[in-house]
Amino acid sequence: MKLKSLSQQDPRLYQILILSTLLIIGFFFYDFPLQIQGALVLIGTALLTEVVLAKLTKKKSMSLQSALISSLSLILLLRSSHLAILSLAAFLSIASKFFLRIDGQHFFNPTNLGIVLTTWLFDSAWISPGQWGSLFWMALFLTASGLWVSGKAARWDVALMFLIGYSILSFGRAFYLGDPWTIPWHNLQNGALLIFSFFMITDPRTTPNTTLGRGFFVGLLLILTARLQWHFFRPQAFLEALFLIAWMTPILNRIFKTKSKNQQSPHLGENLCSAKISSCSIV
Repeated sequence: MKLKSLSQQDPRLYQILILSTLLIIGFFFYDFPLQIQGALVLIGTALLTEVVLAKLTKKKSMSLQSALISSLSLILLLRSSHLAILSLAAFLSIASKFFLRIDGQHFFNPTNLGIVLTTWLFDSAWISPGQWGSLFWMALFLTASGLWVSGKAARWDVALMFLIGYSILSFGRAFYLGDPWTIPWHNLQNGALLIFSFFMITDPRTTPNTTLGRGFFVGLLLILTARLQWHFFRPQAFLEALFLIAWMTPILNRIFKTKSKNQQSPHLGENLCSAKISSCSIV
C-alpha cells in the first residue's frame, strides 16, 4: 500500500522504470553503442555528486531518484569515447541544480545542461538524434509512455504543444520546399525528439507554472529550434534551444504569477513538488 501510494505521488518512479526499459530494449534489440563502463561512470558520478553537494550545501534532503533519472537520460542521449567527459557531463548536470538557482529553485534542466555544455566543449562528445531509428512501434511506445509520465508530472500540455507546433513547422516547410512527406514524418518518429518532448521539457521545476506561461515558453522554443535546425543546420537544435531559453522560466513565472508557488494539476495533489519531494527534475 505504501509503495502504491508513493508511486501515485512521485512520477520519478515511473520515469526510472520507463527509461530503464528503453535502455534494455535499445541494448538487446537495437545494438545501441552502450558501454557498460560509461554507463557505470555516469550513474556513479551523478549519485556521488548529489550526495556530496547535498551535504556541502546542507540541503535538508537529497534526491537520488532525480540523479538516477539524469544519469539514465545521459546514457540514452549522450555519446563519448572518453569516460572523463561522461563523468563531467554527469557532474555538470547535478551541480547545476545546486548552484544555478533563481527564487530558490533551479531553472536549467539538468540533463539538458550537461549534454549541451559537453557537446559544445568537446568534439569527442556528441548526441546522435537518429540513433533510435524510425520504427513506428518504437515511436508509439515512447509517445504513450511519455504521455503517461508527463501527465503525472502535470506538464503534458508542454509536450503536446511542442510536438504539435513542431509537426506544423516540419510539414509546412516540406510543403513549401516541395519535399516528400516522408521527410517530416521520419523526423517526427525520432526517438531523441520524443524523449526530449515527454521526459525533458515536462520538468515542473524548469518550465513555467502557468498554462499561459508554458504556451509562451513553447512558442519561443519552437522559433529557436526552427532557426537552429533549418538555418544553422544544428542536428541537436531542440536541445540547444531549450538550453538557450532556460533563463526565461523564472521571468515568465513572475510575469504570469499563480496563487501557489508550484501550480500542479488537481489529480496529482499539492505535494508533488513540495518539501516531501526534494526535486521534481524530470530528466
